[in-house]
Amino acid sequence: PSLNLRKHTRNGIGWWSKRLSREFSNHRISELSVEVVKRHYDLLKQTGGNPASLNHRRDFLSHLSQFFNWCIQNSHCDVNPVDRIKKPARITPDAEFLTLSQCKKLVKVLNQPDFKLLRGKITMGLFAGIRNAEVERLEWTRDINWDQQEIVVVTSRAKTKRGRSVPISPVLKSWLDIADTTTNTVGEVP
Repeated sequence: PSLNLRKHTRNGIGWWSKRLSREFSNHRISELSVEVVKRHYDLLKQTGGNPASLNHRRDFLSHLSQFFNWCIQNSHCDVNPVDRIKKPARITPDAEFLTLSQCKKLVKVLNQPDFKLLRGKITMGLFAGIRNAEVERLEWTRDINWDQQEIVVVTSRAKTKRGRSVPISPVLKSWLDIADTTTNTVGEVP
């Protein structure tokens, strides 16, 4: 069955296998109880050694649960101990905005010839409010509708899985007119 998994999923399972063998070296997968996993979860630390955030803990449980589900499907264990651990609610941080002073500095830098490759990417976020990850997935010829003066963020590339059209304001248009559009995607650096 694992041959039918996507590459990303196979890599994730491999990564979790290695992590679990390090962190639970005294246990077999089939022996990991709710108590053992919960104790480990409660003591989670981030890379810098600080206690893990609630979102980090939630992601840990989510990935670990997926790994145990794979183990169950492949007869490596009978139960998923993560199913009995209450997951914390996701905390969504408030959006952060640049100050006017920061915007002026950014625009000054973007005017320099060395930063022509970044003009489209940065100004779409700055003047159209498109998320950085979404901008990086946009293709110049497919997603930028020059005739209709809009940027089309299709469902498969949108964070919220809802497609939308974002108007190209006159300010953004003037920046896109001097941006490097020779790459395939907006976020691509040749």
